[in-house]
Amino acid sequence: EDSKVTPYDTGGWFIHIGAYASSLSANTWVLRSQNSGYDVSVTEIQTPSGIILNRARLSGFDSKVAAEGVAEELKT
Repeated sequence: EDSKVTPYDTGGWFIHIGAYASSLSANTWVLRSQNSGYDVSVTEIQTPSGIILNRARLSGFDSKVAAEGVAEELKT
């Protein structure tokens, strides 16, 4: 799934990494991002059809440009 850059409720920007059925898959992003300097979070969400997913996000970006730059790096 492609990373998506979105404004965060607190006024910053975040990158939506993905939503995974497996918490292990989502938590892999936590391990990969530990030393990145950005906040990574995994949140359990429920889809409209009732499926539980684990959403992974990187946050702590001051601007859309900064978030897009990291999102591009993640694609490689």
